[in-house]
Amino acid sequence: MYAIIDSMIIFLYVALAGFYIYLQGEKVRGHAIIKAAPILLLAITLLFPASFLDQTQWYILVALVLSAAGDIFLALDDDGNYFVPGLGSFLIAHIFYTIAFAQSAAFQPISFLPISFIILLGIGVTWRIWDGLDELKLPVVFYILVSMVMGFSAAIHAPISWTLIAGTIIFMVSDSIIALDKFWTTIQRGDILVMGTYYAAQLLIFLGIVLQA
Repeated sequence: MYAIIDSMIIFLYVALAGFYIYLQGEKVRGHAIIKAAPILLLAITLLFPASFLDQTQWYILVALVLSAAGDIFLALDDDGNYFVPGLGSFLIAHIFYTIAFAQSAAFQPISFLPISFIILLGIGVTWRIWDGLDELKLPVVFYILVSMVMGFSAAIHAPISWTLIAGTIIFMVSDSIIALDKFWTTIQRGDILVMGTYYAAQLLIFLGIVLQA
């Protein structure tokens, strides 16, 4: 029964995410809520059917709500007024994800593999965008470091979950596409790549830490 419900949630999530990506660039009525809808679906899934959430699940719930808030802020950011709240929401969401993953942590030798990749990705993106950051060097580098720490915490989560690790790395890739497009060079179909990887990352994280897939 639970497997059927889980499959339905995943199907609905993919449908909602695909619908927003299809509408990408279209300022339809309620587009901000449409953007956040897949993430809100995951948050609601944690609450229903009503059950007692453990500490890890509460952290995940907060991270999802903050992510949805970030989606809404950035969707409404036509004149730059909502960019900082949006970025801040995602930054704090990363921190809550990190705390959630660290609730069950045990370093394993295999963890060196994803950790090494995360370090290379973080350094590589920072090096590529460095000259274009100007006065934003400190906040952007801090954001990248927080993303890397989130990846590290996923890599040492016990038992090891490659689904969870993939989700955090793809989340970093999504953030990296935004950074490269903004501070280095225009990326063709960047918006679609960002949202596609972002939705995939959130779903994989949910599967890996909540459904333990």
